[in-house]
Amino acid sequence: MATIVVDIGPSKWLAVYDLVFMYGTLSSHLHEQEVSMRQYLLLTLLFAPGIVFAQAPDLEKTCVNVAKSFLLTDQITVGIVQSFPELKPPGVRMSYSTKPGAPKAEMSDIFECEFENPNPPHRLSRFCVSSTCYSPTEEDGERKRRFAEMRVVLDRAEARP
Repeated sequence: MATIVVDIGPSKWLAVYDLVFMYGTLSSHLHEQEVSMRQYLLLTLLFAPGIVFAQAPDLEKTCVNVAKSFLLTDQITVGIVQSFPELKPPGVRMSYSTKPGAPKAEMSDIFECEFENPNPPHRLSRFCVSSTCYSPTEEDGERKRRFAEMRVVLDRAEARP
């Protein structure tokens, strides 16, 4: 049995189809259900990486705006972004750098956002910078105040048409 690793680009769908067809043809000696199952598994493995990247760009953009506001900067360099609109609460986690053009591999700072809604208005419910979190239930008065400020800034931005 051979293992095939394929890096799929947007223009290689025909190659994927040919690969699946070829695999099914070469395996014609197998029982028909086994071929069908193998094709299904092959397609699942090929498309699974794309599922990871099908995230929530709107939530991600909102979290980037919260980060910019909190860090008092017009520009941050965003590295790896993960968004989870299907979780309760919906959220985003991303690596970032305040240095322009910083390589993703060197980004170790993490910014996280949690929202009440996956769709606008999102309504910020909590955010964290590295290991320090800000929320309306914080005992620390300064963290509670910073959270209130970010919520007001986000509410204002989402209220604009």
